[in-house]
Amino acid sequence: MHRLFLTLAGALGCAAVALGAFGAHGLSARLAALPDGAQLSASACVASSSGCGVNLGNLPTTGTYGIVVRPAAGAIGAFRVTLSADLPGTLNVGGSALALTLDRPGRNARLTFAGTAGQMLRLSWSGVAIAGAPGNAFVSIKTADGSTLGNAIIGTGGAGTYDIPALPATGNYTVFVDPPAGARLNATLQLIAR
Repeated sequence: MHRLFLTLAGALGCAAVALGAFGAHGLSARLAALPDGAQLSASACVASSSGCGVNLGNLPTTGTYGIVVRPAAGAIGAFRVTLSADLPGTLNVGGSALALTLDRPGRNARLTFAGTAGQMLRLSWSGVAIAGAPGNAFVSIKTADGSTLGNAIIGTGGAGTYDIPALPATGNYTVFVDPPAGARLNATLQLIAR
């Protein structure tokens, strides 16, 4: 079984790294800190006709990192790997809508917003276009400690809203947008009080 070993230079606070593989029958990926090789995260995916994606964890410090990509046991075939850093951005409650463009396979978005304890918010989206792969985008609302507060699904051609549960604490939150593997996404997002 062959493996692919990639290295990247990363900085503290870099957005998470996403890996998209296309034409593979299944693969696993492992993110490790070099030179000690300590595993930071691992994930696996099963390829569909459009490929699969692996979201690897945030980089904890500045340094060199390694990614090992391995096909599933007994899998044969070829695959192309696209390594993408998440797109950062900011949503302002009650502010202007944000035009979001995820222009390459494997790229996600991490959009931050400030909230107060008990605040009731609504995330809205419109003009959604998903190209390059079938499926929907998944959206997660994350607290400062990374736990999930809520989830929504965004479909191509769609517009919609998601009522975010009451914010549990004052602080910064993240809207994590994860398109289907192999896809690019365009959408307009807005965050309003409800």
